[in-house]
Amino acid sequence: MPNYRDCQPFNPNKQDDNLAIAKRYLQKVIKDKSKKSMQDFRRFVDSLDAKERDKILTNDEIYDLISYILDKKILPEIDTAHVL
Repeated sequence: MPNYRDCQPFNPNKQDDNLAIAKRYLQKVIKDKSKKSMQDFRRFVDSLDAKERDKILTNDEIYDLISYILDKKILPEIDTAHVL
């Protein structure tokens, strides 16, 4: 449902466009190179319902950003000591 009662209806940063929000989170991961940014992205995706989550995770641009993060090894290595 569009934000018809929004106080800033023409500000794209204040709208509920989940795809754009997900892109911003991933671009922040690339810029900051921190695990916290990736955790924020994951929390955001987990907060969505299944239909919206599938829409984001099957998007080509999101796929490209995630592939870039994984291919360039932007995030530090994950400690596997806690894995059984």
